[in-house]
Amino acid sequence: MFEQFLVEMHTAFAKVCFGSPEQFEEAKEGYEKAFPARLDQITKFLGAGPYACGDKLTYVDFLALSVLDQTMVFTPDLYKDRPVIADYITRLKNLKNLKEFYESEDCTNKTYCILPPFLHWCGRPNQE
Repeated sequence: MFEQFLVEMHTAFAKVCFGSPEQFEEAKEGYEKAFPARLDQITKFLGAGPYACGDKLTYVDFLALSVLDQTMVFTPDLYKDRPVIADYITRLKNLKNLKEFYESEDCTNKTYCILPPFLHWCGRPNQE
């Protein structure tokens, strides 16, 4: 169930980013307005954690990190009052191989766009 929720969340994010530049601000505002309810649902899905399926790390955790990390680049302040989600993201990013990646120069968030560069918002580092 959590997996499908993440897919829906990613689809909503893609609609904002792949939409027309003229409607970008309105679409972004709608996405951000719906986001608190989505975060409440994520908190419920995670429960006591540490991972989406309790103590077992699964592919759903990596899907969640991908979706949540892109959204964090898009609107960084959305997670600031969500300690369960922030801790979950930190826990995943501190896994040995992921930690090495996030600290490297190859990290998407530091060196290149996370979405196609022709989009109005492509996740380019320091993009407003």
